[in-house]
Amino acid sequence: MSTVKNALVAAAVVVAAVGFGTGTAQAATGYDRCPAGNICLFDLPNGQGAMAWFKIGSPNLAGQSMDNRADSLWNRNASAFCLYLEHDYVNQGGVFQPGARGDQLLNSNAYSSLRKC
Repeated sequence: MSTVKNALVAAAVVVAAVGFGTGTAQAATGYDRCPAGNICLFDLPNGQGAMAWFKIGSPNLAGQSMDNRADSLWNRNASAFCLYLEHDYVNQGGVFQPGARGDQLLNSNAYSSLRKC
């Protein structure tokens, strides 16, 4: 009888430990979704909405569904990035240094390409 009782107590301890050890990890939100080493464009202010991230850039942001949609950014890359008002790096509209973050786009929702400057 004591063997069965000891087994039940041991099982209860394991169940309790498992129950207390579980939890839900909170997903990153806003700007915190931007992976280190990238520049991220968001289609809403304050790093909200859809996001696209880049290490070197894109000649046509339509490929990332971000053409004329970027409203905020975070440059987590070690290089400055130039954003352009037209595809294929035509008509430069802004330069964003490493660490630039916020609703800093000079022409919100106007950019069509970007690359390292």
